[in-house]
Amino acid sequence: MAQQAFNSAGQKPVIYSPSYDLTVEVSNAEHPVDTRKSSNVFNELVRRGLIAAGQEMAPQRLNDSDLAAVHTPAHLERLHDPVSLAKIFQVPAVGRMAMTDIDQEILDPMRYQAGGSVMAGEAALEHGWSVNLGGGYHHASSDHGHGFCAIADVTLAVQALRAKHPEIKNVMIIDLDAHQGDGYARDFKDDPSVFIVDVYARNLFPKDEEAQERINVGQPMALGANDAEYLPVIERVLSDADKDFTPDFIFYIAGTDILDGDPLGHASVSRQGVMERDEMVFKYAQEKEIPIAMLFGGGYQPNNAALIADSIENLDRTFGLLRPKAAPKPSI
Repeated sequence: MAQQAFNSAGQKPVIYSPSYDLTVEVSNAEHPVDTRKSSNVFNELVRRGLIAAGQEMAPQRLNDSDLAAVHTPAHLERLHDPVSLAKIFQVPAVGRMAMTDIDQEILDPMRYQAGGSVMAGEAALEHGWSVNLGGGYHHASSDHGHGFCAIADVTLAVQALRAKHPEIKNVMIIDLDAHQGDGYARDFKDDPSVFIVDVYARNLFPKDEEAQERINVGQPMALGANDAEYLPVIERVLSDADKDFTPDFIFYIAGTDILDGDPLGHASVSRQGVMERDEMVFKYAQEKEIPIAMLFGGGYQPNNAALIADSIENLDRTFGLLRPKAAPKPSI
C-alpha cells in the first residue's frame, strides 16, 4: 500500500475529511444511514472548542492499488459493478445507478474513511490515541462485502500499521458494535497475533458461526440489553483479555448502535452507558500505555452525532486527550 503523507505538526489526532459524507440518499427501511454523520460530529467538536477547523488530520482517498493490499481481484471487480454493490449495501436502488455516480457519491467517501482508519494507526502511535470520524467497516473481508461494508478498512489498517512498524506484532481488536465483526475475523482466522474481543447482540446479522469461532474473548448479548446487563460484561471481557494477551496496539470499533432506540441494534443502553463503555476501553488502554485507534462503526439514529461528540468530550475531560486535564482544586 502506498504510504500516506503523515505530518501531524499542529494537528490533533482527530481524523476527518468533508469527503467522508455520502452525497446521495441511500437509506431504506432495512438500513437507515445518516449520510452526514461524520461532518455532524466534527462540527459539534468544533462548536464545543475541542478542536479548531484545520487541526484535524485529513486522510487520502485509497485507490484500487491500495485496496489490493488485502482485497482479492474478484472483490475489486465487484466494487465496479452496480448490481454487486447493491447487494453489499442492501439498497436495490444502487443497482440502477450509473457506476460513475456510485463511485463519487458512495464509494469515494468510503475510500476516504478507509484511508482515515489507516491514518488512525499512525496517529495513535504518535499521540497514544486517535479517533477516525468514520470507518469501522467490520463486515467486509478480503474477498467479501455485505452489511453496507464494501472495504475491509480494519484489515487494511492492521496490515498497514504492521508493515510500516515491525515492532507492532500483537494487535487487539475490540469490537463493541451491536453486530458481530465477521469480516476481519475471517481475514485473521489463522493469525494468533491478532486478538479479537467482540461483544455483540445474539440473533442479529451476520450470524456468522465460523467467524464467531475466531473470537478470543467475547459474549453474545440478549436483545434489549440495558446498562445494568451490558456494562458489567464489558468490564469482564476487558479483564479477561488483559489476562490472555498483551497487545502492542488496539483498534477499537465503537459502534453506537447499542443505543436505546436504534432500529438495527435492538439494545437498550443509555447515552450515559455508551459514554461509560468508551471510557472503560480508553481507561484500559491508557493505564496499560497501549496506543488505541477508535473507529466509528454503526449507529443509525439522528442523535448519534451528538452522542459521539459527548463521548469524545467525556474522554477528553477524563484523560486530557485534546485539552490539558484540569488540575484538582486544592483542599482548604
